[in-house]
Amino acid sequence: MEKVRILLTSVGVATGPNVISSLRKANDFSFHIVGVDNDNLAAGLYLCDAHHEVPRLDDPTYINVLKDIVQKEHINILFPLLSKEIFLIADHREEFEKLGVLMIIPEKKSIELCNNKNEFVKLLQHHDISSPSLYQYEDVVAKNMFPVFIKPEQGSSSRDAHAVMTQEELDFHKKKIGKLSIQELLIGPEFTIDVICDQRGSFVTGVARERLSVKDGKAVKCKTIRDEGLMELVKNIFEILSIPGPSNVQCKKVGESYSFFELNPRFSAGGLPLTTEAGVNMPLLLVKMLLDKPIRDEELEYKENVYMSRYLTEVFPKI
Repeated sequence: MEKVRILLTSVGVATGPNVISSLRKANDFSFHIVGVDNDNLAAGLYLCDAHHEVPRLDDPTYINVLKDIVQKEHINILFPLLSKEIFLIADHREEFEKLGVLMIIPEKKSIELCNNKNEFVKLLQHHDISSPSLYQYEDVVAKNMFPVFIKPEQGSSSRDAHAVMTQEELDFHKKKIGKLSIQELLIGPEFTIDVICDQRGSFVTGVARERLSVKDGKAVKCKTIRDEGLMELVKNIFEILSIPGPSNVQCKKVGESYSFFELNPRFSAGGLPLTTEAGVNMPLLLVKMLLDKPIRDEELEYKENVYMSRYLTEVFPKI
């Protein structure tokens, strides 16, 4: 069995254990998983075969430390897991490629677009893809347009995303957060579609799930669904954006229509285990694409009505 040495960065985020678990379920390769994080108590570190503590992303030595680990551990493949880290590594792509490291990450301009909530929605609107209306603070206050939905204008998670009912609430969050994306409040069931695209940004497969219960922006209860109309809309979005590698796109069903409002160009933090359990192991597919290995048709198909309910578990580091 072919041995692959893979490096996962920021393995302490929720995505880390989920990617590790998916890789462990694969029988196609023998994975040697190396994890790094700036917190030596990050649980994900202790699920890896080897781990290293690294500086924070804003430390000027971070990239050089990461390159040293790549050489020391003879890394073949790099999966950056945190959005800010993907953006940083995109700046140093050629340096890692010269070390023989394979990766599929988007261009910086694509990451910037997706991280800007207003610009992403404007792009959808430009292409006549259903999305929430965007509002200006002054209009919301002057016309008493409450309730509205607010989130930081820049970011890649659901932190500080709220429905806001009054001007007092809006002013509080505006002072706390700074630049806001103020959007139409969509009422309806929420869905996330995990997607993987090839090196050219062409859609390979997607898995749709309904978010039945959400905590801190992550799905804790969800189920897979099958809706060909929804998947066609998702394919259309990725034809426009052409984002290589893993992504997840979010929408709500308002009446009979899906309205899209966010896209994160990375593995899902919450629902990846469900996607894997339903039959599509996206970390494994990414490895196969990088190594130019054949992908079987059945690896791209998933089962509907697979449910997931999440719980916390523990690791006990020996430090």
